[in-house]
Amino acid sequence: MSFDRSSVLGIDVGGTKILVGSVRLDGTVVAARRYPMDRRDRAHTLASILGAVEAYWSERRVDTPPAAIGVGLVGLTDPPNGLWLHSMSLHVDRPIDFRLDLGARYGLPVAVDNDVHAATLAELRFGVGRDVRDFIYLNVGTGLAGGVVCNGQLVRGVLNYAGELGHSLLGDSDDLCPCGRRGCVEMYASGGAIADHAQRAVERGRQTSLAPIAASGRLTSADVFRAAGTGDALALEIAERALRGVGDLLVNLVNLLNPAAVVLGGGVVSDGWLAPRLDAYVRRVALTNATRCLREIAPSSLPTDQVGLLGAATLAMEALQASAKSRTEGSS
Repeated sequence: MSFDRSSVLGIDVGGTKILVGSVRLDGTVVAARRYPMDRRDRAHTLASILGAVEAYWSERRVDTPPAAIGVGLVGLTDPPNGLWLHSMSLHVDRPIDFRLDLGARYGLPVAVDNDVHAATLAELRFGVGRDVRDFIYLNVGTGLAGGVVCNGQLVRGVLNYAGELGHSLLGDSDDLCPCGRRGCVEMYASGGAIADHAQRAVERGRQTSLAPIAASGRLTSADVFRAAGTGDALALEIAERALRGVGDLLVNLVNLLNPAAVVLGGGVVSDGWLAPRLDAYVRRVALTNATRCLREIAPSSLPTDQVGLLGAATLAMEALQASAKSRTEGSS
């Protein structure tokens, strides 16, 4: 099957994988392939992305190109100029120009943005945003970040840096965050932190049903939540600390922004332990007037394994809309 002009190409760039796929303008994913990420340095990171696109392009035997390309990226981006400015985890220490590296190569419009911003825009177009104009998207994964939509518009900030919610200082962690500070909620409420705290507790000799998994080196937040559900004391301690951290963060946001919905994304909420408890916690602690019109705090209705791809595709669709509007205004 080949592309057509009613589809766009989405590229979801993660820390360990690259997901490339074609998406119709109604949000239907036509096809997608996963490729490995080599993040040894900036050059290998870029080569991995370009190689993944080239491989997908060849495998799909493209004879009718998509209408545009969208790229969701970890780190700081400059969407108006198509630049990936910085990513600590993927060793991007100087800008990468995707309009040059991808746009010039394939002769197509290219749009880029931070991956969580992109996922928020996918929610706005295909998810909860079809019904409400004010919502918070909170991604609880290896890290913790989010997007805020007010009156149907994504809040970006001056440098497109809005949404670094994991670095909210809630003062419940002595661990040094990679940002250089202590007290960041990400250091005890993200998936990586939950697993790390459990692993370290086992290594210190705490008795827990998690010990065999920790010994294998494959302990995850899902294991911790699963053990918490059985009453494991250590797992409950870590899970409830994470619940309070994310819960307090959301209470502050709900009181401040008065959203109609909070959408939860990321692997940490996918197993079902955290989401209902967050809903109950926020409704119990936040101001009554703020929660009165809060319709839901719930996982995204979009497929967990495709939301990043849909986000990248949404960037391409928004670029097409902006281009069409510009042409219309220019001809009037």
